[in-house]
Amino acid sequence: MMRFLVPGLSLDADVAIIPADICHHAFRVRRLRAGETFILNNGMGSSATAVIDEWSHGHANARITGKVHINTELPVDIVVCQALPKSAERIEQVLQHGTELGATSFVVFAGDRSVAKLESNDKVNKRLERWTSIIRSAAEQSGRALLPEISWHTSLRDAVKQIEHPLLILHEEAYTPLRSVVRSQVAPKRGFALIVGPEGGLSPGEVTTCRNKGGTAISLGPRILRTETAALAAIAQLSFAIESDHDQL
Repeated sequence: MMRFLVPGLSLDADVAIIPADICHHAFRVRRLRAGETFILNNGMGSSATAVIDEWSHGHANARITGKVHINTELPVDIVVCQALPKSAERIEQVLQHGTELGATSFVVFAGDRSVAKLESNDKVNKRLERWTSIIRSAAEQSGRALLPEISWHTSLRDAVKQIEHPLLILHEEAYTPLRSVVRSQVAPKRGFALIVGPEGGLSPGEVTTCRNKGGTAISLGPRILRTETAALAAIAQLSFAIESDHDQL
């Protein structure tokens, strides 16, 4: 059954108004047929089956036919705190595939060793708009019940001020394996924040900032990963460990 994501849509009434862009995507791209049942998701954890009897080039009214429970979220939050890499393609890979793997939110920051710069508010807003679109598409494709949020910060120091979860610092010189940290913290904690540096890695000052907030430097294995690969590998390891432990509770 096809699924469509309309962020913030109220599914409590009998009829929901579907925006024109969603209608175009549903009928022109996905080839949904009038009268065919599909799933609507509002990105806030609520989903429902719905039917559109008639569609024009504007918005359409969808009849809500029933509520649906979609269990696609991880048992705990995973925040990806990613330094801005030097190419737009790399950060977009992190956002797209990180959403598919179950990341709860993304915090992008200007690292001390980041080559790329976002120097004006206009550039920041344009990037955030594109990044949000990428996350939304990935969330819809992967059937996520919750739409991950994204924010931008000018430094790691500012970024970690907004994070309440334990910090896991992905560092090539760390010796503590990720799985051992998860096993010791998964029961009492409800989430983790992955701190990922740019191509040149985190600076000593950034590592100190994280350690001062109780962060733990962890290893993903003997191989050094690219910045766009590190977060994805960590999410995959975390989700495997967390969901395996959760199933045994």
